[in-house]
Amino acid sequence: MYNSSDYSIYTKGVNIIKVTSILYNMATMHSLKTFSKHSLHNAPKANDLDGLGDSHSQKKDMRNSKDSRDSKGSNVNKQNIPVLDKGFVRLVDVLGDDARIVESARVSYGEGTKTFREDTRLIRYLLRNKHTSPFEQVVFTFHIKLPLFVARQWLRHRTARVNEISGRYSVMSEEFYLPKGSCIAHQDSSNKQGRELHPVDIDTQEEVQRQLSASFEQSYATYKQLLDAGVARELARIVLPLSLYTQIYWQIDLHNLFHFLRLRLDAGAQYEIREYAKVLLSIASAHCPIACKAYNDYLYASKEFFSYELALLKEMLNHNLDAQDKEHILTSTSPPVSTQTSAPRPTKVPKNESPKKLQEKLQEKLQEKPQRKRTATSIKTPIKTPVKTIEALAKKHNISNADLKRFLEKMSDIITTV
Repeated sequence: MYNSSDYSIYTKGVNIIKVTSILYNMATMHSLKTFSKHSLHNAPKANDLDGLGDSHSQKKDMRNSKDSRDSKGSNVNKQNIPVLDKGFVRLVDVLGDDARIVESARVSYGEGTKTFREDTRLIRYLLRNKHTSPFEQVVFTFHIKLPLFVARQWLRHRTARVNEISGRYSVMSEEFYLPKGSCIAHQDSSNKQGRELHPVDIDTQEEVQRQLSASFEQSYATYKQLLDAGVARELARIVLPLSLYTQIYWQIDLHNLFHFLRLRLDAGAQYEIREYAKVLLSIASAHCPIACKAYNDYLYASKEFFSYELALLKEMLNHNLDAQDKEHILTSTSPPVSTQTSAPRPTKVPKNESPKKLQEKLQEKLQEKPQRKRTATSIKTPIKTPVKTIEALAKKHNISNADLKRFLEKMSDIITTV
């Protein structure tokens, strides 16, 4: 049944809610007015607002303020470092340094209490034993301007974050890579993907550069004609050559940067990308000198040996070859050198020791430890196959002639670079 008392209680409750809502709104409006007066009283003057709407100016000022700091750690100058004829590499920012690697490895906070020598040992231990996750704590962001053909090689490294200028949204600039005359060479007869070490003659260099420049001008003129005719940018751009410069933002951690550098600093990598890799290494070394020194010692300047190559080395070290065979392999000369040594350089003779006695001591030292001095010119070809013992060992381990040749070339390369 309907109860009038219930209705009156309901009506009073609704009225109370309405009154409460009105009071709340009044209080809110009062607070906003008070805040508005306070904000206007403390607002900056008109002169103080100049440039606040220009985000580009703000970013530029922030960058300049960072550039003005000293060149250590994260405050290294973020200048455009020129590469090739029109390219550059610029460090945008960096997260972490050698200390971050150490902290991550020790899972500690702050600077820690370990000494510099202990930190150095730890970083070298980590890299030497391929404990790479602490190196991923250091992250670099680069702004890079590079030719399209270099970018295509660059973006094969998929362990980085990248953003590239879009030819669909932007009109591409008339900037093309023109190689120096010394970089123009014939196709290498043995390396299917590289050029010969020696450049072509001067006349050929100039002719190649002339043809390239003419091709660049023609392609860009066609590109502009298509744009002027209203053709979409995404279609007009297809006439542009691979020498066109593009720009990317590239973010990568130190571990994967080391992998990139190991591949792109290799002598077999293309010259143009090697030039960029050198700049990246110099920037990384300014922030992580200990880690980069370890990279140079354990990765870049190292050699890997396959299982069958290690088997050969093991038997060589176990004296399965006589001294002359070992000396022949190391020096890559034919035939094995004689045990007779050349006359030593004039030496100051001690007062109480005769020249004859000194000569005998010298001969003893030479027999104990053969001379290790090598010159690059003395190794003109890969190590030949002169000793039957080497061939027998290769056959014993089922090593093909091609694999044996690669092993001997690797040994020869070690001698020329050590």
